[in-house]
Amino acid sequence: MGGPRIAAGGTLILDGSAVADLAAGGARVRGHLEIVRERRARVVISAVTLAEVLRGDAAGVALDEVLARIAVLPVTSEIARLAGKCSARGPGDQAEQSRPDADERTESTVDAIVAATALRCARPVVLLTAVPEVMRRLFAGLALLGEAEPSEMSEAAKVQAGEEILMDERGGGGVLRGGRPRVAIAEV
Repeated sequence: MGGPRIAAGGTLILDGSAVADLAAGGARVRGHLEIVRERRARVVISAVTLAEVLRGDAAGVALDEVLARIAVLPVTSEIARLAGKCSARGPGDQAEQSRPDADERTESTVDAIVAATALRCARPVVLLTAVPEVMRRLFAGLALLGEAEPSEMSEAAKVQAGEEILMDERGGGGVLRGGRPRVAIAEV
């Protein structure tokens, strides 16, 4: 078999948009799930994602069926502290100057909690999101704090380097490198 080596185990963590897409029958998210199940990886969401997808009138049979098959991870004090670190805004930050409204701050906090949760999941980890640029920025901030190692290698380069890959070409990839937590980001 000439394709990439695919590691057994690991974690696929979904953000709210990925859960909503899955409940709506999204083929891309379902493709990720097929690969994950073949690899015996866990599919998880953060408890904050659960709250996010259940707000308002979003609940329905399809969403309930999706949520019944996904593990919900708690937001521990460690995850909350890590999320606070990665979402902190320094003086002069453009976002701080524009004074984001409460909804934007809440979304930023939710994304930060999901990112922090991903760092504490069993490796290799793939984070499935509709806002990959936001997640990349959060992980870059955590890398500066020594909490995460940014991934700049392409999936092909990772395979050539002999790293273990959780997902194949259809679904992006998560890697384990040097024992440090790594999270690959895949777009919904």
